[in-house]
This record gives sequence, C-alpha cells and structure tokens, in this order.
Amino acid sequence: MASVSAQVRITANPETVWRVMTDPSQFSAWLDTHQGFVGEPPTAMAPGLAYGQRVKVMGMPAEVKWTVVGFEEQRRLVLEGVGPMGIALSATHELQPEDDAAVVSVTYEFKGAAVFAVAGQLTRDVGESVTKSLAALKALIEN
Repeated sequence: MASVSAQVRITANPETVWRVMTDPSQFSAWLDTHQGFVGEPPTAMAPGLAYGQRVKVMGMPAEVKWTVVGFEEQRRLVLEGVGPMGIALSATHELQPEDDAAVVSVTYEFKGAAVFAVAGQLTRDVGESVTKSLAALKALIEN
C-alpha cells in the first residue's frame, strides 16, 4: 500500500470552499491529475455517484472508475476507485471550518500488487500533485 496526505488553509467561507472543491466542473481548474471525464461528466457529488475520470499519474494517462462512498455535506467526501492493473484507490477530502477559513485535508491510498513495485515513485509523484492541487484550489478560491 502507498498513501499520500496533504492539507491547506484557505481564507474563505467554508461553504464556498466546499462548493468549489466538490464541483466536478471545477476539477480542471485545480485538480492537477484531472484530464477529463470518461462518458457523461458528473454534475454534483452525491452518495453512490459513480463516474469515470481520465487522470495523469507518473507521466502516464490512466482511467479511474470512482464511486462516492462517503459524503457529509461541507465536511467529508470519500471516493473509492479502481484504476489500471486492478489498483484500488481511495481519496478522502475533509474540510474543517476554522474562524474565517477552512482547512482542507486530502488523503489518497493505493492498494494492489502493481503498487508494490512503484510505491516510492507513486508516493512522490502523487504527493507533489496533491500539494500542487491544494495550492491551486487555494489560489482559485482566494483570488
């Protein structure tokens, strides 16, 4: 298994932060790995939603089939996915209100036999991508 976590403090109303970070039409503006959707793009995150996403990880394009398995409005979004070579993924996005701001925490986990061989590189690449994504989310909302 490999995992990556990062967080950022965004000076904005937590409702605004939540709305932007869970709006699929905004993914291309801040989510570094996002390359588009497979099939019909989702319009809103909701429990049980399933969708396909094209991503770029470690310089390679891939498709992930995601399902929303946890959803607590303005608090928590949990996705489980299946990627190439049977890799199982989970992505947890949490929002913690803090005075005039919101702290966004993101954790990605990767499981499967294929992960074992590339865990170090995957962790570095996804870690950089998550950090870049959160910085872009902060800039998008604060500017």
